[in-house]
Amino acid sequence: MARIDKATVMQCDRCGKNKWYKDLDDPDIKTWYNTIRLDADGKEHGYLFCTNCWQEYANRLKDIDNGFDSWYKNENGGKQNG
Repeated sequence: MARIDKATVMQCDRCGKNKWYKDLDDPDIKTWYNTIRLDADGKEHGYLFCTNCWQEYANRLKDIDNGFDSWYKNENGGKQNG
């Protein structure tokens, strides 16, 4: 393998897709998403996603958000807090 100085490698934590970047100003580097997720215990977990995995993750978050909103609004017989 050839030597590459000052390169950045992006690798998706979900699917393993990777890409090398020599220039951090490359517009394609903006198609990668750093994400911090809180688990049920409140612990943070960091992930790097490619565009495809990010879109799937964002869709799952929308489902989770809808479920949370439904749960939150229906607590105590539908009483809304706030």
